[in-house]
Amino acid sequence: MIVVRGGTGKPVSSQRLAEYFENHVEIEGYLYLGYPIIGAIDGGYQIDALLISEQHGAIVFHLIEGTYDDKIQLEEIQDENYTKFESKLKLHKELTDKRKLAVELNVPVFAPTWRNHSKTN
Repeated sequence: MIVVRGGTGKPVSSQRLAEYFENHVEIEGYLYLGYPIIGAIDGGYQIDALLISEQHGAIVFHLIEGTYDDKIQLEEIQDENYTKFESKLKLHKELTDKRKLAVELNVPVFAPTWRNHSKTN
């Protein structure tokens, strides 16, 4: 795994995610921290972390610092990350199959300091 570090305001979760992938050498690919910044109508939109892997496709991580806060709208954040990144990928014809992405795209939340928490909607 190659880890490319950029500027991020989430140092603890970024470091823990990088350590996870650096310790799991069976996963091949690139992990970008603080990249990319996607141009959007309302300005730049920074992706917290992006894993590109033949094994797993594209994984856009939303990183959370600190303890659990029930005011965080996880599903909305995941939807926004997915929609913005998907729209950029669809600009590249080689990444699409008709109207669908030809690569798998997932958007998990990584919150390493949340302990013993399971949120149900």
